[in-house]
Amino acid sequence: ELLELCSAEAVAVCTPAETHADLVIQALESGRHVFVEKPLALSHRDALRLVQLARARQRVLAVGHQLLHYWPVAWLAAVLESGVLGAVYRVDMQRHNCGPGTVGVGPWWDLAPHDLSVLTHLFGAQVRLLSMSPEPGDGAAAHLLCDDEVEVVISCRLAAVERRRRVLIEGSGGLAVWDESSGSPQLELQQRTGRGRLRSVEPTSLPGLRAFKGLLAAPQAVPQPLKLQCQEFVTCALDGAEPYGSGRRALEIVRLLEQGQQLQISGRQPLMAGSQALPKGQRPRLI
Repeated sequence: ELLELCSAEAVAVCTPAETHADLVIQALESGRHVFVEKPLALSHRDALRLVQLARARQRVLAVGHQLLHYWPVAWLAAVLESGVLGAVYRVDMQRHNCGPGTVGVGPWWDLAPHDLSVLTHLFGAQVRLLSMSPEPGDGAAAHLLCDDEVEVVISCRLAAVERRRRVLIEGSGGLAVWDESSGSPQLELQQRTGRGRLRSVEPTSLPGLRAFKGLLAAPQAVPQPLKLQCQEFVTCALDGAEPYGSGRRALEIVRLLEQGQQLQISGRQPLMAGSQALPKGQRPRLI
């Protein structure tokens, strides 16, 4: 009814996740550009249909993966690009909420899209979901592998004892941490000495990272990522460009979310990382 009454060229779909697919289809078929909250849809099949429809109608489809517009994620990308971490082999992501989540979808669909969007942004689309396991309370842990060498754990919890927002990336040369559990971004960078010990360095002191010094000093002065994403959506709707958090890029995230859901339903037990490729007699290690 709203689409019939108004002449808006673009709409934002901010509704329960189970309604996204139907409402986005209606909006696209009416000729509107669409910004939709994450997740894009609750199945890869529906998500692909939306992306194909947007392409056929030459409309912009953007998904609310707002962390892609958040400067600490850009800092992590710059750290990886600098090579200071060496060969990356471990990523640990925690997203714990003290209160309840979105009704009906659970912690995996409610919280994991944030971390999956960051993970695929930093390491590309070559991400495999190895296993899912339950966590205390209303929680789930996903075990993934990026490019067959980077082990990843994503921990999602609702009604947790304390709020946690943390991403840790570790490599042969050191580790980088972005922690926002307190409500403001805290960055940590450590490098390994010749003896393999970790020593802290100023997180914005290295070449390629100095541009983030002012942002870290006054994070409250930086526009919120949701505002930046909405501004980008409007610009793309006007000039036809593909947004950073496009529906096309969201397809991989929905695929991983759906796989995780299927593993949860089947009750599949956690797997050993690389257990199928280890030399005979060598014990695999749990992620």
